Order: sequence, then C-alpha cells, then structure tokens
Amino acid sequence: MPTVDKRPSHQAHLAGLMRTIMITNNEGERASAQRKLHRALQLQQLVKETCDDIETEIKKKLVPSNKHQTLDEELECYRTIFDAFQIKCFTINQINVFSTYMIRKCFFVFYQVPEVAHQSFRFGALCRSRYDAEKMVHVINDVCV
Repeated sequence: MPTVDKRPSHQAHLAGLMRTIMITNNEGERASAQRKLHRALQLQQLVKETCDDIETEIKKKLVPSNKHQTLDEELECYRTIFDAFQIKCFTINQINVFSTYMIRKCFFVFYQVPEVAHQSFRFGALCRSRYDAEKMVHVINDVCV
C-alpha cells in the first residue's frame, strides 16, 4: 500500500494539521490549524537555532580532550548534557499551565516537542568528540538564559 503523506518522520506530528488546513471547509477550523502549525514550525526553528548556537559555542570555547572514553563514559556525557538541555532550554514534553480562577485548579497540558529529540543527535556527536560534559553544561546554561 503506498503512503499517503511523504513527510520526514520528525514532521509526522504536523501531518494532521496540514491535512486539516487542506481539507476543511470550516474557516474557524482552518484558521486554528494554521495558527497551531505556525507555532509548531516556529518552535521547530527555535529548537534548531538554539542547538546550532550551543554547538557553535562549544566548538568555539572548548577544546576536546585527548583521553580515550569508554562507551559508558560517552553515554553518561550524553545523558548529562541532554538533561541540562531539557532543564535549561527545551524538554521533549513542554508544559503549559492553564489556571482557572473560578475553581482554583491548574491544568497541565503536555505538548510533544519531537524537534528536541530530532536535534539531540548533536549532543552524542559532541560527546564522541571528547568534549568535557561539565563544561558543555556551562555553555548550555549560558546559551539558554
């Protein structure tokens, strides 16, 4: 069976919005889908630019070490800087809090941000290049103020 949509996997979450924009006859639905798509594309670009900035700053400010790393050390490095990135910059699940004043409850809405996962390969490449994880965390903290 041939595929209907030929989108890259990192844009799969946008396919529904694109389809809604193309096939809906309701102007309100179309406008809402266009706004959501625009926000998702802006977020995608923001995550990419932030990762570009982090990678550039690391390569500009830090020098890779010459000591050999084991696979466990590389994985620990990746986990350390990915955790720092999720804490300081973006997470895979962004949280938006909507509070209603009438009933005094907070609703947490999790938005999937696959762009974060799509850009995370860069952190593995930096760890394989033997940059120091703690120094990379400092760069991430500086870039994502």
